[in-house]
Amino acid sequence: MQKPARVLSMASRPNYKQYHIEEYLNREDAPLINRAIEAFSPGSIFKIVVLSAALEEGITDLDEKFYCPGFIKVGGNIFKCESYDRGGHGEITLKEATARSCNTVFIQLGLRLGKQKILEYAKRFGLGEKTLGDLPEEKPGFIPTAQNVYYQDIGNISIGQGPIQLTPLQAAQMVLAIVNDGILIKPHLTMEMVEADGRTVPLPSSQEKKRVVSEKTAKMVKQALQDVTRYGTGINAMPSPSLGESAGKTGTAEIGKNKYHAWFVGYYPVKSPRYIISVFLEKGGSGPVKAAPVFRDIIEKLNLHK
Repeated sequence: MQKPARVLSMASRPNYKQYHIEEYLNREDAPLINRAIEAFSPGSIFKIVVLSAALEEGITDLDEKFYCPGFIKVGGNIFKCESYDRGGHGEITLKEATARSCNTVFIQLGLRLGKQKILEYAKRFGLGEKTLGDLPEEKPGFIPTAQNVYYQDIGNISIGQGPIQLTPLQAAQMVLAIVNDGILIKPHLTMEMVEADGRTVPLPSSQEKKRVVSEKTAKMVKQALQDVTRYGTGINAMPSPSLGESAGKTGTAEIGKNKYHAWFVGYYPVKSPRYIISVFLEKGGSGPVKAAPVFRDIIEKLNLHK
């Protein structure tokens, strides 16, 4: 049974002092921007969408073996895997490719799916539209139309690069659909309203629900995301053994020469998930090295203050 989805906490840094707002207006680090609801290039966290689409469409399974030589050519573009300098991952299953975040395998999946299906599933997950109905300044992100994506662009969109943009809040919603057995539940930020006379009025408890993928597909995706933190790129997001396991996906989005956004989005605990946490570090570098440990620290602090 799906539980109500609520935004329990949202934070953006750097912070600012409201009573000295003039001091922050022209700062280059833009403290007045709420990065939790701004749109950015997602990098490899978007592989959750591609994996879900490929499994749902029945064009692969977690045990299928692929070959990664460290790169792949799509049209006139050559895309390198993080394993390029080591000669590639070699033979690797889809489940392992998810854990290792293998670009070569996911671009192969994207070519099988085609641009139409990739973008269709992105929309199914609620990407490209606002997540909350009670936060006017939230950005919708961006999912291009199929006619604006060319064959050579499939390499980019398969690994969350190119024109695709989403917010950290949307990243959490994407994982929410997987955790809820394939059903997307629109989260709420506001729990009650205060009338002019001081009376509090609770908002309706019912929430918009939509099936994104089957329960079977969601289960397989969760299995793959668990391996990300057990031995893959998200190992730094795993809390100390006494606290149980986490699961999720790293992302390192290239935005310029030697400039990267760092991502980790996941859930905790693996058994009976209670929290979905989206970590985004603007120009923060490597997702596995920088964002994943922040996720782990948040989990450990949540348990410290129980």
